[in-house]
Amino acid sequence: MSVVVKSRVPGSVFSDLMRSGILQDPYYRFNDVKYRRYCYLDWNYHKTFTGCDMLYYYSTLVFFYKRS
Repeated sequence: MSVVVKSRVPGSVFSDLMRSGILQDPYYRFNDVKYRRYCYLDWNYHKTFTGCDMLYYYSTLVFFYKRS
């Protein structure tokens, strides 16, 4: 199963799936039981960065997130 949705930081898998319309409110009635299977899945987040060619010469890059 593969699902691709836009995400926000800070956020969670559930908030991203709700925002995309895949899930309804997990706190409504018995949705927490219905959606429990999503807790046991592995989720990956992906971000593509563009940069100059010099970045490819380094073996390790460290990125810092700064809140505005």
